Amino acid sequence: MDSKQDVLDMLRELGIPNFAVRGWEADDLLASLAHKFQAPRLETYVVTSDKDLHQLVRPNVRCLDVFSAKVWDEQKVELKWGVPPSKVVEVQALAGDSSDGVRGVRGIGPTRAAELVRLFGSAEAVWTNSIKLMSGNYGSRRGVKALLAMTIKDIRNTRKLVSLDRKVPLPFERIEELAFDGLHLERARPLFNYMGFRQWSSDSSSSLGQTTFVPGFTT
Repeated sequence: MDSKQDVLDMLRELGIPNFAVRGWEADDLLASLAHKFQAPRLETYVVTSDKDLHQLVRPNVRCLDVFSAKVWDEQKVELKWGVPPSKVVEVQALAGDSSDGVRGVRGIGPTRAAELVRLFGSAEAVWTNSIKLMSGNYGSRRGVKALLAMTIKDIRNTRKLVSLDRKVPLPFERIEELAFDGLHLERARPLFNYMGFRQWSSDSSSSLGQTTFVPGFTT
């Protein structure tokens, strides 16, 4: 069985809109959706628990973590990262991202990276001023030797790895093409039966059809 195809088949039968673009990750698709369809009066919620998506937060774009029911707005993102959402990528370019296997500057963690970004504005500017950091006038010199051993190309490469691509060629022009009109449970039951989901295939009161609540949202 092709597990990926099984998931796609299930989504199709349930009536859940979905799409994929070969060569790009889900994070990039979410970033491109939020970017392409932004509008002053449109409030967008990116449903994710992935902190990388905090890069996308702005006045009309928020992240919703359904596991904690927390909505990440600009204020909360800045409180967590120590920098505004637009600078989160600069912090990651220095500190790296262990969850994605991206190595940053050895000895510089998120807190120190945020301090340096606040001082100099960007990861590249931090590298440019690495000699100044050796003076000790900018706080701890931890990680500065590792920074000095790097090139500007290293910094740019790391920043590229942690950056979200907002210009993925999406396979549709109107956001309405992804409109969700409810679960098609009856249509999906034969597939559930085939896949061995016995309760969902026969029980019309299955939890799949129940509604749960997140503050301010219905899921």
